[in-house]
Amino acid sequence: MALVQRQLSEKKQFVLYGALGGVLLITFLVAYFGMIRKPVVVNTTPPPPIEASQAAAAKTKVPVRSGLDNLKAFEDSAAFQKLKQFGRWPFSVEPKGRADPFLVVPQETKPKE
Repeated sequence: MALVQRQLSEKKQFVLYGALGGVLLITFLVAYFGMIRKPVVVNTTPPPPIEASQAAAAKTKVPVRSGLDNLKAFEDSAAFQKLKQFGRWPFSVEPKGRADPFLVVPQETKPKE
């Protein structure tokens, strides 16, 4: 028995060539927009330098209290004092379970009455 080559219908060939062309078009577009084309540079000029008066005004806007001061004030608040401590800290981690979980454990058998 000889190998027989099947003929594709013209409609199926047209669909396959269209799919191949679509894949090639998508590949070309991804390569062009992703790798070949240079990005457009929008703004390359640096911002103008800050004047001394603006820099002094910016420094005066810095808050006087730090985050540590806010934390101390929170610890002294009544809402924080009402909180309860649950558990022990530091948490102790004791080994639990079997050393080798794949060992077969003998089943306890109850005597039949």
